[in-house]
Amino acid sequence: MSSIRNPQQKKRLAYDRDHYAKSEYDKARNAWRIKKLKARQSYRRAVDSLARAAALDGESDSKISAIRQRAVRRWPVPSLREDVAHKLKQRVRSVGAKRSRRAARQHFDQSPHPAIPRLKADFCVASVGGTLSRVRRRTKAGFSDVSRQAVIRRFWQYLRFLQSHRLTLRTIARSLADVGDTTELRNSDLTDAGFGFVRYSHWRWVRRLYQDAGAKKEDAYLKKWYEKFQSIT
Repeated sequence: MSSIRNPQQKKRLAYDRDHYAKSEYDKARNAWRIKKLKARQSYRRAVDSLARAAALDGESDSKISAIRQRAVRRWPVPSLREDVAHKLKQRVRSVGAKRSRRAARQHFDQSPHPAIPRLKADFCVASVGGTLSRVRRRTKAGFSDVSRQAVIRRFWQYLRFLQSHRLTLRTIARSLADVGDTTELRNSDLTDAGFGFVRYSHWRWVRRLYQDAGAKKEDAYLKKWYEKFQSIT
């Protein structure tokens, strides 16, 4: 039976004695063993490769003694007092954080930005083939797939908006049928205003590839971005 019967004293001792090292999936013990195993394994392989090379080259024999096993260190486990203090600090920092981030984004969108000089060299700004390649890589990594038709339609939609607002120096495509895997938008195809708008909006357009809401709504996004671009330039 515990000799400490005062609740305040029990809480005080718990703050100093209790430690919490539980990981998110409760596999910290297995991960620690795997880390030590990999460190020993890499050390043995390095020594073995140099030992085989030493049979052919005498200088490799002297390099074996210089090999050291990689140190595997553990993070210190915080006490309950330290864990509670850290959570309280996080709670204080999170107050009004979302509101401040929203205000910072609005200030960034509405304030004029310093003009970055445009490169004179010709280069590819965007292409159907490059977008399809990125989609394939992301699909292999486990992300949802985007059809080829959707990629071509979005490229034509963005290209049509640039051409209709006279932001290009030439007509790259006259219809959706003219857009294929080799179609691309280059630096030499854009006016100075067009290049500025592409620099302002294209990353937003690419980010909406996996959030596509149809041609009509995506056109509305382009119009909204163009109005904001005109207001800050």
